[in-house]
Amino acid sequence: KTDLLEVDINLLGGGITRAALVKYPIEIDQPENLFTLLAQTEERFFIHQGGLKSRGDAPDHRSPFTAAARDYRLAQSDEKMSVNLQWQAATGLVVTKRFTFTRGSYVVDIDYLINNGTLDQWNGRVYEQLQRTKESSRKGVVYTFTGAALSTPEKRYEKFDYDDLQDAALDVEVKDGWVGVLEHYFVSALVPPP
Repeated sequence: KTDLLEVDINLLGGGITRAALVKYPIEIDQPENLFTLLAQTEERFFIHQGGLKSRGDAPDHRSPFTAAARDYRLAQSDEKMSVNLQWQAATGLVVTKRFTFTRGSYVVDIDYLINNGTLDQWNGRVYEQLQRTKESSRKGVVYTFTGAALSTPEKRYEKFDYDDLQDAALDVEVKDGWVGVLEHYFVSALVPPP
């Protein structure tokens, strides 16, 4: 928990399965009932997943991780907080998936720290994804556009309807861009490092 976010990270896969906005209750008279962007419930499925791809050992979004603690809270005196998840292969490869939260920011930085305890060179790449089911509406929320967005250097903001994406999948290679999901005045986005 931070000053702006309440986040659940699943140790199976190390993905974010809940992200609630502390400053945005659904109703003013019920401040404990927070607007939730990401959720994995019977009514709603919208989650973050990520991992590493490699020809050798690598943790993906289905791999079991461990954590040193069950709960993490950004202390009043701290500007940043890291949550480290660990995965280890029998070969000696150890991966730390680090989530970094910053006071006053909705950005969650995700880093992968590789400790190659094997004798072999390790090569791999990071992947991140947002998984979401199509919903017709959310209770208590006025309908607005819900769909995907893509930003590229050539076109800084382009919206895509889910039905259009089902008809023709989007397949682009972009440098210095981002992809996200728009929903009820909010966007959940994956922004890779430059």
